[in-house]
Amino acid sequence: MSAPQTVHLEISGKVATLTIRRPPVNALDTETLRAVTSAVRTVTKRDDVRAIVIRSGLEKGFSAGVDIKEHADRVKVYELLNEFERAVRTVLKSPKPTIAAVKGYCLGGGMELVTVCDLVVAGRGASFGQPEITLAHYPPLAVALLPIIIGFRNACKLLLTGETVSAEDAYMLGLVTHLVEDDEVEEKAAQLASSLSERSGAALALTKKALVEALGIERLIDTAFSRYYQEMLEAEDNWEGLRAFLEKRSPIWKHR
Repeated sequence: MSAPQTVHLEISGKVATLTIRRPPVNALDTETLRAVTSAVRTVTKRDDVRAIVIRSGLEKGFSAGVDIKEHADRVKVYELLNEFERAVRTVLKSPKPTIAAVKGYCLGGGMELVTVCDLVVAGRGASFGQPEITLAHYPPLAVALLPIIIGFRNACKLLLTGETVSAEDAYMLGLVTHLVEDDEVEEKAAQLASSLSERSGAALALTKKALVEALGIERLIDTAFSRYYQEMLEAEDNWEGLRAFLEKRSPIWKHR
């Protein structure tokens, strides 16, 4: 029996919509991330598509982050992280403008996926957070990009405390570009995509490329992921934090 499809691609006019649906919380496992990459690459090759909307097929949230069970597996974790890195880089480098449509919780790797999108539409009931520090590790993509997007101190606050912020606070920080009522998220994202689709595709692509290059974003991502692979995955507390979460107990830190 084949695995259920977790990423659905729909193209309407000049806009492509990627819907992620992996109940109960849209945990991003290896297969889902691979499907995101494949869908974005498919759309990128189409000249008739001008903008991409990424949304959740679940009512309660966008995504709770990467799949913890796979992350806690010392063998599977490398494939998971490789697919995650490939997915976020694909979204970041897509010549098509990307718009994240967010309702409900948006956490961990889910928030990182949103972070690489060009525009973020969020409902007032949405919440954002990078809780990785509570499991004794850090989100590599967020470490690379949040200081640029929301500033160093605000990035420290989110990444070192692991606290969750409201959609309004995320908007004030600059993480969210458009704040609307929850029932208006899809419509607003569609309007933005439609508006962008009327711009020159060449100009949009070159502008995106220039922005990424001007800020040295790929170099920052390279550094964050390299340190994660070489050091974080070697830290004992990283594995203890994941085990404790899965076993629903308090972690016992060794501070190394």
